[in-house]
Amino acid sequence: MPIVGFLTAGVDVKELAYTFQAPAIDGSMKMVELKWGMFLQTMIDFIIIAFAIFIFIKLINKATKKKATPEPEPIKTGPTDIELLTEIRDLLKK
Repeated sequence: MPIVGFLTAGVDVKELAYTFQAPAIDGSMKMVELKWGMFLQTMIDFIIIAFAIFIFIKLINKATKKKATPEPEPIKTGPTDIELLTEIRDLLKK
């Protein structure tokens, strides 16, 4: 992801971790690392990939919708009864 690396100035969040001591089974203290940076990087990767797939599918749907539904022709309708009667009346007046 060169573009994301350029935008974040090369910050590598995979190395971020929280280290704390936890008791081991034998009673001694053991150092435990919670690598929350790897989780954050995985979530960022997922969001970027999901957004790219969303945009791609949206473009495909837009392209196929235009091909599948052509512009319907307007329905030709004749004059209504009232228009015909008005026209007859006007002709009779003349």
